[in-house]
Amino acid sequence: MSYRYYRNELTYKDIEYVKKNFDIKSEPLERGLKADIKELDNKIDTKFNELDNKINNVENNLNVKIDTNTMELKSTLRLHNWMFGILIIFNIGIFLALISMLSR
Repeated sequence: MSYRYYRNELTYKDIEYVKKNFDIKSEPLERGLKADIKELDNKIDTKFNELDNKINNVENNLNVKIDTNTMELKSTLRLHNWMFGILIIFNIGIFLALISMLSR
């Protein structure tokens, strides 16, 4: 057959024979490759889902920490506002007492 191929004398039967043998050999390989591709796709999807879950967990943890710090800041600001209010009232009281003492 190689001699006929070299001389361009291949018949239609020769071409069918080559095609049939090639198809027989390529089908199992094709099936195996398709199975491997599906398996890899599943692994990739699994890894993406794991990464998404990890990202969501980190985001949730950060949100909790931010909320906690915000609440702590609000409570300390309220305390400081109360303390500054008391200081201002004391200063006004002292100032009024001094003015009343000086005006006598």
